[in-house]
Amino acid sequence: LAAAIVVRIFFIYYVNTRPVSDFFNINSDALRVLQGERPQNIYASTHIAITYLYAFLYGVLGPDLLVVKLFHGFIYGFSAIFMYYAGKDTFENKGWAGISALMLAFWPSLAMYSNVPTPEHMFIFFVCALLFLVSRLSKRRGQTWDGTALLIFGLIGTLLGLAGWFRPFGELFLAALAVAVLAYRTDRRRVLVNITGLLAAFLLFSFFGRMQVDMAESFRKDFPNVRPCNLLVGLNIDTFGQYNAEDGVL
Repeated sequence: LAAAIVVRIFFIYYVNTRPVSDFFNINSDALRVLQGERPQNIYASTHIAITYLYAFLYGVLGPDLLVVKLFHGFIYGFSAIFMYYAGKDTFENKGWAGISALMLAFWPSLAMYSNVPTPEHMFIFFVCALLFLVSRLSKRRGQTWDGTALLIFGLIGTLLGLAGWFRPFGELFLAALAVAVLAYRTDRRRVLVNITGLLAAFLLFSFFGRMQVDMAESFRKDFPNVRPCNLLVGLNIDTFGQYNAEDGVL
C-alpha cells in the first residue's frame, strides 16, 4: 500500500498533469455535480459512476484534482495487496507474491496513468480483487459441499457487476471462470457446488449490470446518445471498434 502511494506521489509532484479530452469532461462533470448541477458531457454509461464518485470525493475532501490523484494511489495500493494474496495462493511462495504486488505498484506507465481521471483505475481494482477471490476459490476445490465457496462465487458475481460500471469485460471474465471451474475434474457433489455457485454469480452479475443500464437510461433524456460499452468494440460501435474521425482529431 505504502509503495504504491509513494511512487505515485513522486509522479504527482514532478509531473503536474492536467486532464484533456474525455478526462477533462469527466472531471468537469464531477465539479458540476458537486455544485448540484446535472452532468453535461455523459456519452458512455461507464462514465456515470466514476463522475459521481469523483463528485463525492470532491465534496468530502475539496474540489482539487490532487484529491482524485491521491485517491487513485490508495486504489492501486489496495490493488497491490489483493495481488499479493492472489500471488501467494497461486505460487505458494511469498517471494513471488511480493514480486507480483510490487510490479503492479511500481509499473511506470501505470503509475503515471494514475494522474488521469478515468474509470480504468476502479476497473483494475476490481480485477485485482477478483483475482484474489478466484485464487481463494481454487484453494477450496478439493472440498465437497462448501458454503464458503458459494459465498466466494457470490462475491465474484457482485464484483463483476460493479466492475461493469467502469469497463465492460464482466461477461468475458464470467465465461472464463465457468470454463475453468467446470473443466476441473471433481466429484459429483462438488460439481453441484460449482454449478450452484456459477448460477449465483451470474444472477448477481446480471442484477448489478442491470443497475448500470438503468443509470444510462436515466440520462437518455438529456443525452440521447449515451450508451453502454460493447464488449467486442468498446464505445466505437458504429465503426466496429475502429477509431472514428473525432478520435483521430484528439
